[in-house]
Amino acid sequence: MKFIKVIFLLSVLFLQLVSCKDTGTGPNQKPFKDPRQMTWTADTLPVPSGAIQVLPEDLLVVSPTDIWLATWVGHGQIMHYDGKEWKMVTTVPLKVE
Repeated sequence: MKFIKVIFLLSVLFLQLVSCKDTGTGPNQKPFKDPRQMTWTADTLPVPSGAIQVLPEDLLVVSPTDIWLATWVGHGQIMHYDGKEWKMVTTVPLKVE
């Protein structure tokens, strides 16, 4: 009985070593782009009347043409970037596409 267990363990070990040689291609990952190689642009946020400055609080980037910004201008304010310009938003859609 002991001999059968040894043969079984050796065969399992052999099969594992033989079958695990191929590592495959792995996940398809885009190479990391260094921030120094990225193109950065500056934009001016609209300032509500009566406000002195706009303080960014939180940012959600869904895509290059769908960016949401929560700001503080004496009260909470939400802004949206549609790929062309920033606009102040009074209502936020429940479904973000």
